[in-house]
Amino acid sequence: MVSTYKPYLFLLDYSDRESEKEFILNLIKKFENEFKTIILFINNNPYNLELFLYLLFDQNDAHFRKWLNAYYSNKQLIPNVPNNILELVQEKGYDCIAYRDDESFSWTEALFSGNVMEGVFNFYDKRRYENTWKSGLLSDDFIIFLCYSSEEKQYVNKTFDILQKKEIRAWYDKYEIIPGDSIWDQINEGLGKSNLGILFISKNTFHKTLTFGENERKYLIKKYTVCILIDIEIEDLPPLLQTANHYINFSDPNAVIKLIEIIKNYKNQNL
Repeated sequence: MVSTYKPYLFLLDYSDRESEKEFILNLIKKFENEFKTIILFINNNPYNLELFLYLLFDQNDAHFRKWLNAYYSNKQLIPNVPNNILELVQEKGYDCIAYRDDESFSWTEALFSGNVMEGVFNFYDKRRYENTWKSGLLSDDFIIFLCYSSEEKQYVNKTFDILQKKEIRAWYDKYEIIPGDSIWDQINEGLGKSNLGILFISKNTFHKTLTFGENERKYLIKKYTVCILIDIEIEDLPPLLQTANHYINFSDPNAVIKLIEIIKNYKNQNL
């Protein structure tokens, strides 16, 4: 006998299930008389937390699909639901929670409150964990990007060591790129995260390529930028590098102190 019901399977967000409550409530309110079955499939494996919503819907579902497309087109609808899905979820250890006729709104409010529920959810909603255990031991709130050519590396090493002692985080390819990494991907990621750029420039800079290409150099110069001049004067720089926010001559005994003051002033004004 051919079934008169059509299966639907949605993948919901286990870790942010409070955000799914509106979808479930609106769905029940509008179509509760057209469902044969509403079941939640729950996987409490901490390495693969999953939450599925399974519906058996009247075959005449055109208005249901139209409603989904209009209001919840972002919901992940799983195609080709197997006919033996109820057997599969039990075989694979999923918990199955079926709605009953008298459990629509109140049941949903309880289930999607983000709490642990015996026999249903073994883990709280992620927001409850985040409120208890704050992440971000190593903050990315402020970071500077060090740009140089190989001849300036000794100056970069000295500057980087002092910045570390002053607890100023710097992106330095020596420590950020490991064998096997895509060099350009890592550099672009560092550029994207950085708030301020430091360019070490010497006469050798213009005979050899910096640690990134011309497009990246143009990108960096658009940021708040400090140029560290090794053995060159401002007037000898190409036009692209004459638009920096600050210039410091490394021969100045207070060069690094001045750099730290610039960084801290910029950070205080912008964070």
